[in-house]
Amino acid sequence: MKNKSTLVLLGVVVLLGLYTYFFEFKKKEADEKVKTEQSKIYQLEKDQIVSFEIARENDPILVTKATDGWNLEKPIHDAAANEMADQFVTELIDDKSNRVAKEGADINWADYGLDKPLATFILKNNAGKSVAIKVSAQKDFEGNYFLRKDDENKVLVGSGLWLGRTGKTFSDFREKKVFRKKTADVDKVTIKNSQGEFTLVMKDTQWINEKHPDWKLDQTKVREAITGIGNMKALEFLDPSTTDKKTFGLASPTGHVSLFLKEAAQTNKPTWTVQIAKSKDNIFYGLVSEPNLVVKLDGFETGKVMNLSENGFRDGKLPFVLAAGDIKKIEYKGPRHDLALQQEAGGNWKIDKSPPEHESQQAKVVNLLTKVREAQVSHYLDSKTQNLFKSADRHLRLMSADGKDLLGLDWTAPIKLKLNGVDANVVLMKTTAFAEPFAMDEGTVKAWDVEQITQAKAEKPAAAAEPPPGGSPEATHPAGATPTGKDAP
Repeated sequence: MKNKSTLVLLGVVVLLGLYTYFFEFKKKEADEKVKTEQSKIYQLEKDQIVSFEIARENDPILVTKATDGWNLEKPIHDAAANEMADQFVTELIDDKSNRVAKEGADINWADYGLDKPLATFILKNNAGKSVAIKVSAQKDFEGNYFLRKDDENKVLVGSGLWLGRTGKTFSDFREKKVFRKKTADVDKVTIKNSQGEFTLVMKDTQWINEKHPDWKLDQTKVREAITGIGNMKALEFLDPSTTDKKTFGLASPTGHVSLFLKEAAQTNKPTWTVQIAKSKDNIFYGLVSEPNLVVKLDGFETGKVMNLSENGFRDGKLPFVLAAGDIKKIEYKGPRHDLALQQEAGGNWKIDKSPPEHESQQAKVVNLLTKVREAQVSHYLDSKTQNLFKSADRHLRLMSADGKDLLGLDWTAPIKLKLNGVDANVVLMKTTAFAEPFAMDEGTVKAWDVEQITQAKAEKPAAAAEPPPGGSPEATHPAGATPTGKDAP
């Protein structure tokens, strides 16, 4: 009976706990949520907003939303930066009033600076409902600004962020990217700069060089370059009607980029172009088509575009492709010495024809083979620079067990070359997998440590000399040496 009463009491306690949680705690949670929503100034749904406006006497701004993104309508017509517009709308929708400073029909709006507000922020949704918030130049003792929603007889107190919003200009919302289409739709690109002129075309889902269709291109590098062109941004917009092209070097630009979208790739009429010039003070300027713009360009992405070369898109792994088979023998001939190793059945490498006083270094061999397999060309060369490769004094052969060449590499001593306008320390190299000489950064080849795959054996310490029969211990010490240990006096 006693156990039954205990179970009943326990059940009552559990029910009371559940009641408290679901009816008290949850109710409090719901009340807090309602309170938070009621404190929001606009009380509109963010994803339903189709326009926002900053109405003021000077420099009014109107931005509207279309199916493909936001557009600037006032004071000029241009694309708006979608991310910036979305962020601004989110800030307004999520903003809350701190409190109500005064309420009633007898409010003297001049006392709060709301008779002549700094600006009015208007949000409009897809149902045609709009909400306007007037922002005063006056603030309370805590630095918060006075607001009025529509024509309500309430003085709201908002955060200090409102002052910063009143200082927004149309350029804050203007799209800074000078290419306004989707880079994924580009099927052809022509680039002209100090490195030369070349055209890349999409054919059968692969990018090829129009003049050298036999070249295998690194598809990732092509996509990254087109993305980089799409990321070129304007630091400043200049007036095309009044700008003197000669002032900014645009009368004789040194760079030119043309992009062709899918529908224009088969024609000679580009969808979009930009002509690029660099001023004496190292600032890039651009003359853009579609839309017609004259701009000061950011140096980072523009600089990369101006240094693009057709050789830079070639697949860097091609010269290092091994023929089918397992590497079982390694031979190297260099200025210092010749080395030869052969792999044993257990996987270790042993000296084959290397100097007899040497021994193989297993970790160094693994390092060499790994780095060669992972190697990529540092710089492909034009035909003129290729002619610098006359003869090599370093020769590496990776072979199968029967001595068949899987990959042969020949390279020169380090030299200095100007590549893409920059001095570089390189070696010139040629492999059996590729017909053309190319350049490898000196540090890259040095890291192969090819001459360290064998090293001289460590010398064994000389055995102590035995004392002569009947001789004294002192006789075993060289003249002038001091005996130690048990031999010490």
